[in-house]
Formats: sequence, structure tokens, C-alpha cells
Amino acid sequence: MHPVMALRNLDTLQKEIVSILSRVGIGMSQTDIVAKLTSRASQPTVSRAMAKLVADGIVIKTGETRGASFDLSPAASWFSKAPHYRPEVPYDPERIGGYVPNMTTWLPTEQLARMRAAAEGVNQALDASTYSKAIAERFLIDLAWASSNLEGNTYTYLDTEVLLQYGQKASGHELAEATMILNHKHAISELLDSVGRPVLNPQFAARIHAMLLRDLISPEDLGRVRGNPVKIQGSSYQPSGDRTQFTQDLGQLLWKAEQVEDPFEASFLLLTGFSYLQAYIDGNKRMGRLMANVPLLWQGLPPISFMGIDRSAYLSGLILFYELGDASLMAGAVADAYEETSKNYTAAVATRRVPKSVELRERRRIDEAIRTIVEDGIPEDDVRSFASDYFQDLNDEDRDHLVGLVAEIITAITPENAGAWSVDPDRVAAYISGRSKTHGT
Repeated sequence: MHPVMALRNLDTLQKEIVSILSRVGIGMSQTDIVAKLTSRASQPTVSRAMAKLVADGIVIKTGETRGASFDLSPAASWFSKAPHYRPEVPYDPERIGGYVPNMTTWLPTEQLARMRAAAEGVNQALDASTYSKAIAERFLIDLAWASSNLEGNTYTYLDTEVLLQYGQKASGHELAEATMILNHKHAISELLDSVGRPVLNPQFAARIHAMLLRDLISPEDLGRVRGNPVKIQGSSYQPSGDRTQFTQDLGQLLWKAEQVEDPFEASFLLLTGFSYLQAYIDGNKRMGRLMANVPLLWQGLPPISFMGIDRSAYLSGLILFYELGDASLMAGAVADAYEETSKNYTAAVATRRVPKSVELRERRRIDEAIRTIVEDGIPEDDVRSFASDYFQDLNDEDRDHLVGLVAEIITAITPENAGAWSVDPDRVAAYISGRSKTHGT
């Protein structure tokens, strides 16, 4: 367990020992610590408490036997104090400015290896970007619920599923909670529709932010880099209020993430970078969670939905990163969650056809093409010619693929599955009937 998390689980004696070491501020012998204890505890009891604190990384032991000295570890020393007693930590432009793509790493080696192992083999099964419609819908619900939950939203997963699929709001909840979840759906859909395109730029980030925060903040603040100070609850970190600095650093963050070759490092850079930068008046952590999926989805890797993430470790990890620049706790929480959820998408991939990235990029136009063919009664023999003209703006490889796909869909379409392409079942029934008459059956 990370020392910052272990601090939350101390018994009375351990808390007093930590308090003594925090007040004194220098190494102490066990004898000196015992002398300052107000609670009565035997030497063996104190020894066991000290051993546990050392094992948890809260206390550092220097030397052996009676000459040993005990002191708090840097993280424990810092976080043993309440936020308002910790020194204020100003925004450091070098945190992002000094990041050198493919040289600097924020994601520790151990967590990087764990995430790679969790995704192993999945990128072999996918075209570089996309999942079937069913998988995309599952990811959308997972991320919309988990990200909203991390913001304190009280909708259950089932409530969220009903809201997103049927538009039915849960009773007993504030309207803002439904708005937050629906905004996630809008923003995540935009993300999925953009797979394969160059999106790591301030303009796309502004669009995603506007979708995420619609009706939750003032319209003038949607997608706009802030120019006033903000306060981070539960932290001594003080972000800057310099809009010029933020605009520059946001551009740097996005550009550098695009240069990073390892998708997991790039994902973690965006996740923590957006949260640290606090470029917008609100919604920065949400932005980090959504944008962290860009490097993964674009490489055909399982996305990170944040389902099952340890909320306490995640939020404490962010504060640790804000104040001390230590990403280890945050990385551990992310890797734990990724190991659990990536296999869900892996299993889903294994049971479905493997789409190509152009299918997701052109999903709306594919639906429009299918609908036009059905509603206009275009003969089956003319479908390929129609589709070739419809997608004439694409390169030869993508156009040929979509021509074949549209022809395949038209052959397989029925009133029962018509909804997959947003086509009226009655129109499909009429189209099939007309097709049968044409073929004399």
C-alpha cells in the first residue's frame, strides 16, 4: 500500500507516533518516541507499531538496534498535515514545459508493464482504432458512469444505462446529475466518431470541453481557457490564473502527447496533465479521463473506462502529483483499474467481427447511405455503384471497403436489425418486398 493511503488506516498508537515525528521534524530514536507518548504502551507494542509503519513506507528507519533513528518518509511527512497546514504549492510551468516526449516518463515502469500485459494480444485483433457498435456502446456507458461517479454523481450504473439508452431520468436525483451523464455521452460519442483523425489540438479539446460542461457552467466559459484563479479542494496546490500561460501550456501538453510513441505513457500524460494544468474553469479531471483514451483507441487498444478504480487512491494520487510531482499512487490506481476492465473489452472483441477504422470514422455516412438505399428503393444490383459514388471523396482502399460493407449490409438487413443503422423497420420491410418482386420470388 502506498504511504499516503496507509496514513488513512492507522490505529491510535500509530497515529500518535506519526504525530510526534511530524512535530519534531528530525530523526528520533525509539526511546525518545516512547518518552513522548501519552498513551501507555509496552516496548514490544511500540516496536510492532514502528515495524508496521516502516513496512508501510510511512517511517524510514536508519541504522540498527538501539542506535536506529526513525523519521517520516517525505510523502508521509507532507500528508500527515492537513491541507491548510501544508505550504502552498504554486503551478510549475516546467512540469509540462520540461516534459520531453520519449525521454521523460510520468508512468512508472512497473505500471507501464502491467498495462501493456493487460492489453497484450488485443491490438492484434483490432484495426487501429475501432470496436463494433455494441462494444462502443458498452464503453460509452462505462466511462460516462465511472467518470461521473468520480465527480460525486449518485446515479447507479443501471440508472445511467437507462438514461443513456432510453432517455429516462432516475427519480430522486438532481437534474444536474442527469445533465452531467448526458454530456459525457455527447462528448464520448464525438471522441469515438473522431477515431483516427488528428485531434490532439486545442480546438478539439475546446469542443470536447463544451460538450462535457454544457448547461453546467456559464456558456461563455465552455471551451474557453480560464483567466482567473481556482482553488483545489483538499489540496495546497494553487493553479495559476494566467490565461496566456495556460493557453501556451495546453497547446504544449497536447502536442507532446501526440509525439509520445508509447500509447500508455501518452494516455497517462493526458490524464494527469489536464488535471494538473486546470486550464478550464471546471471539468478538468473529466477532460483528462476522456482525452486519456485518445492514444489507446487510436492504437486499437482496450480503452480505459475507470470502472472499478479506487476513488480514494485516484483522488489522493492526483493531490500527490499536484503537490509533490509524485505520480506513483495515481499510476497504481489506473493500472489496477485497467487490468480489471481491459479483459472485458478483450472478451467482447473476441466474439465480434473486426471493423476497420474507416467504419467508425464514416459511421454516420454509412447509416445515411443505407437509409437512402432503402428509402429510395435502389435495386440491389445498383447498390455497389451507388455506394462508390456516395463515398467518392475517400481514398481507393477506404472507398472499396465501404462499398463492400454497404452491399453486405443491404443483403443482410431485416426489419429486426434495421435499428442498427437507424432505418425504419417498415421501410426495410417494404424494400425487401420490392426486392423480392424484382427477382420474381
